[in-house]
Amino acid sequence: MDPNDIKELLTTGDVAKLEETVRSFDNHETATEEEERQLIKLRILIWNRICGLQQAAGDDTSHTFRNIGKCWMDMGEIERAVGQLKKAIEAKPGDAVCLELLGEAYAETADYQSALDYLNKAVMIREQKADDKKSLALCYGKLANTCNMKCDFVDAVQFYEKAESTMKDAGLAGCTEAATLAGDLGRLLEKTGEYEKAVEVFTRAHKALCALKGEADPQTEEIEYLLEMASNLVG
Repeated sequence: MDPNDIKELLTTGDVAKLEETVRSFDNHETATEEEERQLIKLRILIWNRICGLQQAAGDDTSHTFRNIGKCWMDMGEIERAVGQLKKAIEAKPGDAVCLELLGEAYAETADYQSALDYLNKAVMIREQKADDKKSLALCYGKLANTCNMKCDFVDAVQFYEKAESTMKDAGLAGCTEAATLAGDLGRLLEKTGEYEKAVEVFTRAHKALCALKGEADPQTEEIEYLLEMASNLVG
């Protein structure tokens, strides 16, 4: 955007215009990492302007704080992200998306117990609603990833399996996210010496990815390689 347009935008009191503008950046492609960082900084400025206007009007600021927190996470500024996300939770304690983001943020800092605490809260909320099984499954997957990083491999396997079964219950066993979860589970099973189970899971993931992306896709090729490696270790 032109600097004058940015200056004008950041002084407007039109929340709808500000939100429309900042959301228009969601699918904007940048050529370099520096351009990406500048775009995120601009988004933070706009969301902060929106937040100020909402606070002045006494409106709900929870989603705005959440968006600011997500932007700081994208910048790699985890402490700032946590601060904004906690403000969002104070404004709306039952925001499962925000709880998940906090969990991911704490996992980035290797504070795995805090990460698990927030992710478990998010899971409890999603389980109670039971209206979005895909999001619930992905939340189980984040729990599994965190347990894996914490070297709690037994719990990690259980959460990966729970994520897969939830995807299956939702009729989404063949989607890309389900295949990715299967790949993550396969890697963990191979790492812990469960080679036969790893082969079974990698086979399932490979079949799904071939159908979704084709045999030449990098993700499909990676799973094919891991499948071959695990197969060689069986017996």
